[in-house]
Amino acid sequence: MLHLIGAPLKQGDKLEFTLASAQRSDEFELKITMVYNDLPAGAIQNNLNLAVSNSVTGVTKHGGISEEEIDKQNNVEQVIWYPAPKVPITICVTAQKIFFYGDEQDFALAWSASAPFRGVNKDFV
Repeated sequence: MLHLIGAPLKQGDKLEFTLASAQRSDEFELKITMVYNDLPAGAIQNNLNLAVSNSVTGVTKHGGISEEEIDKQNNVEQVIWYPAPKVPITICVTAQKIFFYGDEQDFALAWSASAPFRGVNKDFV
């Protein structure tokens, strides 16, 4: 697993970078998770958004409630891509809303490419 703690973002800022594919098999999935501190549930004040794009097809997946829509109410967002793209992907974190103008929001990203868990370990049930 790799991780990045991004520089704080102001409203309208974005962090964007390309991640080369290390996938060697169709049996791997890619997980990218972003998290930031904020107030819980309906009191959330800031909004950072995670988007992951396939550099060849242009398909973009968003973290949160739906892969198709931008999430405006969660401070943890995750994209799971199975099978993992065999081409570079672009990861983008955008500061869509920062409650106090001029303030900044820090965040962390983590990603991994691995074989997905496909069953229940009966020894731990």
